[in-house]
Amino acid sequence: MNDIVVSSQTFEQWKERGLQLASNTNNLQWDWGKWWNEGHKKWDRKAEEFIKTLPLKRQTLRVYGEVERRVKNDIRMSGLSFSHHQVVAPESPEIQAKWLNRAEEEQWSREDLKQAMRDDPETKKAANKKKKKLSATAKRLAPIKKIIDHLIEMIDQPSKTLIPQSLIHRELLILKEAINKFN
Repeated sequence: MNDIVVSSQTFEQWKERGLQLASNTNNLQWDWGKWWNEGHKKWDRKAEEFIKTLPLKRQTLRVYGEVERRVKNDIRMSGLSFSHHQVVAPESPEIQAKWLNRAEEEQWSREDLKQAMRDDPETKKAANKKKKKLSATAKRLAPIKKIIDHLIEMIDQPSKTLIPQSLIHRELLILKEAINKFN
């Protein structure tokens, strides 16, 4: 993944850039994505509060940021739409380049690109492998999730008595052990 380079700009300068982008009728996704990534990397919650004031939804900005971060400048194709790049963003840089080049050569629409990737045996194989890996990970994380849910439930209990620190400590030790098994 691309490392996010954080500029030396102040929060006020970053906010001003966001307002400039908001006034641009083109809604330049790459610029929005870069702006999103810089703000989150540098100001996190403070940035989140400001983002709520913008005309774009948080989820939209998050997607722009993810695509901007995953698809490196040297792979991007100016002749293709941002949505073409969004299709290939989850893939490795080599696969991104392969599909973006092909989409540009064949003048594919976004949907043509998606279909070609779905029909490609190599891509199918990689997707199935990824799916199996995610499924195995989810199974391994299930006990950890259960412990976290239990801890949250204990903390959120509307109770007049305090939860013994030793009980929380024990649950955290169990959680730590489960995480160690996962690694």
